[in-house]
Amino acid sequence: MRITILTIAIQAEHDLVLVRQRCRQLAEQLGLDTNRQTRLATAVSEISRNAFQYAGGGKVELIVDRDGAQLMVRVSDSGPGIGNLQKILSGNYRSETGLGLGLVGARRLVDGFEIQSSPGAGTTVILKARIAGEVPEESELLSHVDELTRTPSGDPFREVLQQNQELMRAQNALAEANRDLEHSQQAKDRFLAMLAHELRNLLNALRSSMEVLKRRPDEDLRDRMEQIADLQVEHLGRLVNDLLDVSRIIRGTLELRPVPVDAGEEIRRTAVAWGERITGCGRKLTTEIPEGPIWVTADPTRLAQIIGNLLSNARKFTDVGGKIHLAIESGPGRACIRVIDDGCGMEKDQLDEVFGAFAQTSQAKERMTGGLGLGLAITRALAEAHGGSLTAESAGPGLGTTMVLELPLGRPPVEERDAPVKETSSLVRRILLVDDHRPSIQGLSELLRLEGHEVELAADGPQALDLVQEFEPDVVLCDLGLPGMTGHEVARKLRESQTAARLLALTGFVDVASRKEALEAGFEAVLAKPIDLQLLNRHLLTH
Repeated sequence: MRITILTIAIQAEHDLVLVRQRCRQLAEQLGLDTNRQTRLATAVSEISRNAFQYAGGGKVELIVDRDGAQLMVRVSDSGPGIGNLQKILSGNYRSETGLGLGLVGARRLVDGFEIQSSPGAGTTVILKARIAGEVPEESELLSHVDELTRTPSGDPFREVLQQNQELMRAQNALAEANRDLEHSQQAKDRFLAMLAHELRNLLNALRSSMEVLKRRPDEDLRDRMEQIADLQVEHLGRLVNDLLDVSRIIRGTLELRPVPVDAGEEIRRTAVAWGERITGCGRKLTTEIPEGPIWVTADPTRLAQIIGNLLSNARKFTDVGGKIHLAIESGPGRACIRVIDDGCGMEKDQLDEVFGAFAQTSQAKERMTGGLGLGLAITRALAEAHGGSLTAESAGPGLGTTMVLELPLGRPPVEERDAPVKETSSLVRRILLVDDHRPSIQGLSELLRLEGHEVELAADGPQALDLVQEFEPDVVLCDLGLPGMTGHEVARKLRESQTAARLLALTGFVDVASRKEALEAGFEAVLAKPIDLQLLNRHLLTH
C-alpha cells in the first residue's frame, strides 16, 4: 500500500528549498540516518531543480510504500521531455547547459531510481530510499502530514547554510577516506618491496649454493651447500603459504578441519618442535601445562601454526639471553594460552596495530630478520576462525609482551575403532606424472625413481590419456592447471574409461572450492605445491 504524505508544487525558487526541507524532515521521521537523509534530499533537490529550470515547473510527491518498506519521492513535470535519455543515463553525455547531469548524480545517491520521459510528454522521476526499521501504520503516517504542514518552512539563507555544512562534512569524510587509502597504498607498497627483497635474498642464496655444487666440492662443503639450499626452499615455502593464507582470509575461503584436540598436548608437541630453534639462538623457553586434557575443537595443523607463529614472534622480539614462557589454563568455557616474553615490548597504541596485514611497528621494522610481517595478521584470523580471539598486552617499550589466545572449550572425542590402514613401504608403483611445467616434473620424477618407482611423463591431457593405455600406471599424479584439457577433464575421461589407476591431483590453489571441484571430477586427494614428499609417499604406499 502506498500513501501520499505530501504534494508540493514547484513554481518558484523558494519551492526548491521547501522540497529539500520537507524531504529531509520526512526521512528523519521514518528513521533514515543523517547521511541517507542528506543523500535523498540532495537527489530530490537536483531533480526538482531540473523540472523548474528546463520544464518551467512541476510537482513533488512524498510517498511511503508500506509493502516495499521504502520512501518514494516522485518528481513530475509536463515539459518538453528528454530526447536523449539513454545516452544521458549511460554516462556518455556531455552537456553544455547542465541538463541531464543531475540525473546521473541523483541516481547514484539513492537506493532506487526510475525515470520515464519522451519528447513532448514530460518527465517523471521516482527516487527511492529503503526504510530500515518498522514502517509506521497508516494512521501514524497520516499524522506526519499534519506535522509537516504545521512545520514552518525555513528561509532560503538558513537552507543554504545547512547545505554548506553538509557539504563540509562530506568533504571531510572524503578527505579522511583518501588519507586511509593513501596509508593503505603506502603499506602495500612497502609490503611489495619487502616481498621482492625476501625473494631476492632466497634466490641469491639458492644460486650461490647451486654454483658451488656445480664445481663438485668436497663432501663437507657439499653438505653445507645442500643445507643452505634446503633452508631457502623451506623459507620460500613459508612465504608462499603466508601469501596463500592471506588471500584465503581476504576472500573468506580459509579451510578448517576441526576435531577434538587436547590443547595442552598440542602445546607440548609445538614446544618440543620449537625448543631447539629458540634455545639454539640464545633464548630460553619454559612451559606451564596443567595435568589432564584441555579439550578444544580445532584444526590441529592450524592450532600448531598459531602457537608456532606466536613463539616465532616472541623469539624475534626477544634479545639473546631473554626468556619466553608458554602457558595454558582453562577457565569458564574458554582455554587461555599465553606466550610471554621479556623482549622489547611496545607502546599501548601499538597493541592492536601489530595484527595489521600490512602494518609494522617501529620495533618490527628494526628487528625484521626475514618474512613478510604477515604472521600475526594470519594468526589472529586463524584464532577468530576457530571462534576465539588473539590480543596483545605490554607494559611499554622494553617491558616485554604477552600474546593472549583464547579458544572455546570443546568436547572430548568419541572413541571409534578405525579399520587398520595397510601400508607397504617397499612396494614399487608405476606412476604417470602429468604437468606442463617441465622443471617441476623432471625433479619430482627423479625423486620418485630414486625411491624405486617406475615413472612416465606427460605434458598435457591428450598425451596422458594415451600413456594410460600404454603404460597402465598404478597412480596418476595430475596437475589441475594443464593447457587445453584441464586436469579435471583428464580425471573425468579416465574415470569414464574405467581405469584402475588411482588419481591424485597437484595444484597451487588449494581451498574449499577447488578441492571440492577436484574430488567431484574423480581425484582421490588434492596435494598442494610445493609437494610434501612425506605426504605424497603416504598416498603412494597406502592401499
